[in-house]
Amino acid sequence: MLQTESDIIGHLRAAFPQRDDIAPLGIGDDTARLAPGWDLVTMDTMTEGVHFERRYASYGDIAFRALSANLSDIAAMGGEPGPFLISLAIPKPGFDEPALQSLIRGFVDCLDAHQVKQCVPIGGDVVRSAGGFTLSITLLGHSPAPGPVLRTGAQAGDVIVVFRALGASALGLELLQRGEQDRFPALARAHLRPLVDVQLGAAIGQASVVSSMLDLSDGLWTDLPRLLQGGIGARIDADCLPQHEDILGCAEYLGVSAIQMALTGGEDFTLLATVPRAKLETLRDLASLVGCKMTAIGEIVAESGVTFEHSGRPLQVDDSAFRHF
Repeated sequence: MLQTESDIIGHLRAAFPQRDDIAPLGIGDDTARLAPGWDLVTMDTMTEGVHFERRYASYGDIAFRALSANLSDIAAMGGEPGPFLISLAIPKPGFDEPALQSLIRGFVDCLDAHQVKQCVPIGGDVVRSAGGFTLSITLLGHSPAPGPVLRTGAQAGDVIVVFRALGASALGLELLQRGEQDRFPALARAHLRPLVDVQLGAAIGQASVVSSMLDLSDGLWTDLPRLLQGGIGARIDADCLPQHEDILGCAEYLGVSAIQMALTGGEDFTLLATVPRAKLETLRDLASLVGCKMTAIGEIVAESGVTFEHSGRPLQVDDSAFRHF
């Protein structure tokens, strides 16, 4: 039975080994003390009723998804992930020891799935919520030796690339909201337990092979313009978007456009990068070495703005991307 904040902290402490090389004090003091070198910091928050519904997401799913979102941010900077802080806002009643064990299992499953042994919790906060459940994670990381990969740096002539099919998470969410996740379970899982490009991001950072990069958390339609600094633009060929039979089949079943979902659907968490043409094959080989497939979907152009083409004609995008505000 969970009675106090100390009970929750005790379970978290017991679930993860203390890493003196990362956080010499471990969990328990007023602040965490870090070993030198953790220079990247990111934070993501998942709130019940906004980012998930408890009717289809377990506490383990919530933990897995929240930590994956943070891992993806570090990967987008070309870094390696490390220790993290956990903040919990817990409603009453409904959060008991089985719920806590499910949450902890979600963290462990996420770290195992991404093969990151240096990620351990080092502290955080636990509070009572007057509303729904909220989980916030702050993750630290190491920059690559050449320096972090930034969103700035794309130049006209660079090729725009992604590394996984787009639209899986958005379609998975639609299935979950309809209660039909069993029809395409891989897509539901892509939303609840997304796998992100952790190893690829670190490899790209060390190789210093791309001119700019970010992770696709808000969808291609929303995220791509964030790479377009200094008056440049982009052209996307929708015919080149990587496809997957589950995505195509699910889109047909739901009566939606797979292309529109690929362009506007969020939380695929794959990396979106621009790469000089001279380094394109180097990046393709690098991706292959870590088990990823690079797909060129367009190019950076000198004129500002973003254009989408399909079958050689301009494509009108239905701007249905999620916005917080």
